[in-house]
Amino acid sequence: MRKSEATLGSSHEADIVLDGSDLDDEQYEIRVDLAGRVWLLEFKDQTVRGQLQPNQSWELGEYSITLLSAPRRLSPIERHVPNPEQHNRRPRPQANFPSEPPGYALTVTIRSPDEGEVTTRTFEHVREIDIGRGRERTISLPYRGVGRLHCTLMISERGEVFVRDHYSLNGTLVQKRSVEDIALLLPGEELKISEAIITYDTPPRPLNDAAWKLCHETKGALRNRRYMPTLGSSPDSDASYEITLEVRDKISNSSAELINYDMTFTRDVIKIGRARTNDLVLPAPNVSKHHAILEFDKDGVGTLERLSTVNPVYLSGEEVEGSAEVEPLQVIRIGLYTIRILEVREANRHHQWPNPNQLQDAHATHTIKLSLLKGPTLEKQRGPMELDFSRNIIRIGRALGNHLVLPDRSVSKNHAIIEMQDDDTCMITCLSKVASVYVEGEPIDRTYALEPGQEVTIGPYTLLMRGWEKIPQDD
Repeated sequence: MRKSEATLGSSHEADIVLDGSDLDDEQYEIRVDLAGRVWLLEFKDQTVRGQLQPNQSWELGEYSITLLSAPRRLSPIERHVPNPEQHNRRPRPQANFPSEPPGYALTVTIRSPDEGEVTTRTFEHVREIDIGRGRERTISLPYRGVGRLHCTLMISERGEVFVRDHYSLNGTLVQKRSVEDIALLLPGEELKISEAIITYDTPPRPLNDAAWKLCHETKGALRNRRYMPTLGSSPDSDASYEITLEVRDKISNSSAELINYDMTFTRDVIKIGRARTNDLVLPAPNVSKHHAILEFDKDGVGTLERLSTVNPVYLSGEEVEGSAEVEPLQVIRIGLYTIRILEVREANRHHQWPNPNQLQDAHATHTIKLSLLKGPTLEKQRGPMELDFSRNIIRIGRALGNHLVLPDRSVSKNHAIIEMQDDDTCMITCLSKVASVYVEGEPIDRTYALEPGQEVTIGPYTLLMRGWEKIPQDD
């Protein structure tokens, strides 16, 4: 059929006549939406019965209807022009098709820096909410320090809200902690962008049956996610040991998904507490902000030191006063959580080396060739590194999400970006607010056009731009 909608019934005016059936006149309607999905609706009240999939049968009275293939979009020459009389014989129905995947409604509160003005907005069937200075953004914040596309609120299929930072210059903060790439935003927590603060008090509200079902199946996990232990710091490049801890909490024992967490710390000193500045963050009310310290000496022997004067620390059932030596598999109890040392091993020094991530990009048009000439442990351990990035953009910094990770404290988390332009020029942009980027020994202001053979200095590292070339594109 060369139509985007067709009626089914026993009436002779129906597009598909079902003779001898017990169906009413024009009882059902088949419609194709703009996304190419096929829906079966009640004709009178436009109730959606379901989505028709290829080779899937639906029973309609004595008949069985099967969609043999997906709809095919006609070219402009082949497109069917409907009869105006038939087209206007009834008002066009306005059906709300269910969204896939499950849809949610989220109500957020925006407090602007202008005299603390508070605005409340509700978004329905929106899985991603763009936030930035541009007018085209879903939430437009026309304030100084806000990027054109600053960050994005994302609602997962389970109704969780995540924040993704788009490498903004001034950063995105969740509860006064910087978001490196993506972070969970819980109800009541503050999302700070420049001087504007965004919060939401209630979790996203399901809008269809699929969302209600998924929310009901995982409501225990969502409720307990508030108390999920997290890593609060990046690896220490000077650490001698890698420590693997098993962390459990009492409230999650009924959920197979959240029963325990195995966490590996590349640190000799592990700070434990409720504050996000700790290495192991235990976000429960009966955990102090700075509760305890787990420290390992040069022989790998662990010592547990209690910092809290209000909440206790237990080791093998006995309360710790001051400090105590900890052996592997001994049970440490802090508030709702139990902690065990599973393994203590010497740190792999590879994490101190510069680490190239994601060298290839399927949509890249250029290959950028770099050589890493100088850097900590580089000359003694590995020597110069030649890096060929098949990418148009190379992000450089200390954070693990960058394409070139330079693990030194003098390098910012997101330090610089090397980007190929449409006119085949290569530009480097400094993103750090505390450290500069040097080209041939001179600091750049903001953006600089690189030439082959030039040296770029970022912290203690020196990069040589060997050049770039276009990638042949398949026809």
